[in-house]
Amino acid sequence: MVTESTTPTRYSTPHRALKLLVFQPSKTGPLPTPIASAAVQIINAAFGLHTGSRGVFSGPRIWEGTPQLHLELGAGYALVWTLPNDTEKKGEDEVAAFAAVKPKGRGWRQVPSWEGLHPPNPQLPESYGGGGEVKGVCTKRGEEWMESLAKEDTSLALWEIALVAVQPKLRGLGIGTLMLQDAERFLKELDPGSQLPHAPDAKPASNEKQAILAFVVREVGNDAWYSRSGYETISTLRKPYGFWGCVLENGFSLVTMLKEIK
Repeated sequence: MVTESTTPTRYSTPHRALKLLVFQPSKTGPLPTPIASAAVQIINAAFGLHTGSRGVFSGPRIWEGTPQLHLELGAGYALVWTLPNDTEKKGEDEVAAFAAVKPKGRGWRQVPSWEGLHPPNPQLPESYGGGGEVKGVCTKRGEEWMESLAKEDTSLALWEIALVAVQPKLRGLGIGTLMLQDAERFLKELDPGSQLPHAPDAKPASNEKQAILAFVVREVGNDAWYSRSGYETISTLRKPYGFWGCVLENGFSLVTMLKEIK
């Protein structure tokens, strides 16, 4: 549950019942225990849906507690959506959904792949970060993005949205789409110059564009969902059997999707 003693930044959302709370644990300390625990439960349930019913991964990739959540967040923001809880103590809200928005740097002159943004991390499970067989293919739209960056002599300030998860009992109500909209609205209010570090070999342009990345698994099917919210497929990486516990003999496609924040 979410108690009124927490002091996150609060934002209004188009859904009158939902409240959006924003935390940045790297600056304000760990998430309140009730929120962190609820977030882990919701994320685990989402992973279970993908691994159990879709037959893509084994495991599932379940977190035992909250430490990995904070490792995942890093310098990023935790976005927590809550709903009034009529069945519990008065004054407490229920965590309905969770997402992470992570800074990926500014000054990018091309759209980076998963490998370019997620080097191996010894603190995370094996085969979680970079590595594994890589067979990358850039889409036509991806090539157009690369060409436009060069032609216009501009660069990208990039964020990544990840760990997007909704309580199982609330799925199918349009909350996930609202979450993407809220995340974009939140990022529009931030100053990339003060919030984003320079990317490796960065060359920020005066007319830099701000964009948000999502890395999705095509075999799970959520790339179509992101497409309906305006995300474009830039490239795909073919990852092998065993990566992230993949049980498919031919591996899976890790898709890089991008949406400009205007």
